[in-house]
Amino acid sequence: LTVTEPIDVVYTWVDGADPVWIARKAAALNQPVAASYTTDAAINARFESRDELKYSLRSIEMFANWVRRIWIVTDQQVPSWLQSDDRLRVVDHRQIFTDPSVLPVFNSHAIESQLHHIPGLAERYLYFNDDMLFGSPVAPEDFFHANQVHKFFTSPAMLDVGDHDPQDLAVTAAGKNNRDLLQQEFGQTITHKLRHTPQAQSRSLMEEFEASHPALFDEVMRSRFRQDTD
Repeated sequence: LTVTEPIDVVYTWVDGADPVWIARKAAALNQPVAASYTTDAAINARFESRDELKYSLRSIEMFANWVRRIWIVTDQQVPSWLQSDDRLRVVDHRQIFTDPSVLPVFNSHAIESQLHHIPGLAERYLYFNDDMLFGSPVAPEDFFHANQVHKFFTSPAMLDVGDHDPQDLAVTAAGKNNRDLLQQEFGQTITHKLRHTPQAQSRSLMEEFEASHPALFDEVMRSRFRQDTD
């Protein structure tokens, strides 16, 4: 069946070379925290921009022009090369965080937990990192079924089967925490990571998830840099 409802794209983007942003990051790192950050939480490579976003946007125009609106979520920044377009919206973290007093944050997990708060966001949307691009024509049905079910794409890479380890990188710690949550909620054990691809998401499903797990969303939102509890 054909998916006919509007579908948006949401990007998270940061310019890690911006001196003002760098100063905010340095100040945040000097503040005391209740939990320890993962060893890779603040490495510069995590925040570098090589203008991948520019080419990702071009790939949407070329291969997915059915997208209704594109939202770029940033921390008081706008790409210098970005041209205005009726379909483009730049959204600041301050517009979507339930408690803006926790800002600034430098943790994609925290930002991702708030994306469904974007005012005017379509019910169904694709979440992109700025280094994700389309290389050939795609259709909404590549990501969504017409019956509201979403597709997801598993990686051949398996989750570490070991217990939680303080030396785990952020992605490993988060994967183990996700595995624990799914075991608790559904009695199912995931074994593989997700591919680094656009993720099909539903605004109402995220709202339902947040309403049923408010403490979890609040904790992740307040995780300024990546922590092993994310």
